[in-house]
Amino acid sequence: MVSKYSTRRIDVIFDQYMYPSIKDSERCLRHEASLIDYIISGPDQVRPSDFAKELKNTKFKEALVGFFEKHWCSEEMKSFIGNRKIHMNFRNCQSYQVVDEKIQSNINEDLCCTSHEEADTKIIYHACNVAEKSNIVIRGFDTDILIIMIGNMKNLKNSNSNIWMLNGTGNNERKEKTFLCVKKNTIFQEAFATIGDEDLTEGQLQDLFNVIQQFTCQLYNAKKSKDVDDGRFQLFVSSYKASDVHENFTKKVQHFDATSIPPCKSELYQQFLRAHYISTIWKNAYKKQPSTLEPLEYGWIEQDNTFILKWFEGDQLPSFVSDLITNIPESDSIDDEDDSYNDEHYPDDDE
Repeated sequence: MVSKYSTRRIDVIFDQYMYPSIKDSERCLRHEASLIDYIISGPDQVRPSDFAKELKNTKFKEALVGFFEKHWCSEEMKSFIGNRKIHMNFRNCQSYQVVDEKIQSNINEDLCCTSHEEADTKIIYHACNVAEKSNIVIRGFDTDILIIMIGNMKNLKNSNSNIWMLNGTGNNERKEKTFLCVKKNTIFQEAFATIGDEDLTEGQLQDLFNVIQQFTCQLYNAKKSKDVDDGRFQLFVSSYKASDVHENFTKKVQHFDATSIPPCKSELYQQFLRAHYISTIWKNAYKKQPSTLEPLEYGWIEQDNTFILKWFEGDQLPSFVSDLITNIPESDSIDDEDDSYNDEHYPDDDE
């Protein structure tokens, strides 16, 4: 990798692992874990047979970067480094170059960004802090990097630098409806541009959330609503409204897709807070300290030294609905069981 390109500077950037972390839930979904300690003794050590599996072990990834840090100081790396300067950012930023036929290694304090957890924002920090006019090539396929870089172009130390990027393909339709909805409405555009501003007051944050509610209702085709709870109700009524007040509710709700209606206000607000928190980090990726906000105040709770998502505040259901569910008459319960039995043993003729 180092010897492949003729450039005079190469920055190699890795995630660092913090505990607890807002990435804990995502890593759990990816089945990543901090398993047993892993030791890499040297370059002759046999590579793991299932390398992809080992990459789910954070201890292995930490050991791999630790090996790079030490091995790149060895004399055998001189021919690979050549006349280049290598910056490797993990916990700190280690710099390597050949001077008088010897490899010099030191910590570059200017490029250390220990408050950054993800490589996505570290990459932007490095790019924004290139002082001389440069052609900067970012080799990363994560679309997040592209978005964060675009948002930080104004923060380049040298405004005459050019940024070149690789980006993934095949996802051009995934967010098309969302994009068109924002494109047609300047109020939505201004709202999304404001998310991530650290100096918002509580009142301003609430006003911003109200616009996001309206935007969410638009996405779910509840266009007459500006409140997501009202939008949920209107969408439900459009499908299950009785023809008159004396009509019995006979419709069977089977295989209902909950994603067809917007989230309730309490849940959407926690999602909004998390989006705001992450946006502050993205907007300030050019800084050593990208955010001063606290995750526990923006949609996460701490449990067993991990951050997990805070889904909502308050009761999960209105009290009268909870009472109805917990106090179902025995006869109604028996009827439900009979219906379930009939559905199972006497299917429709066309099945």
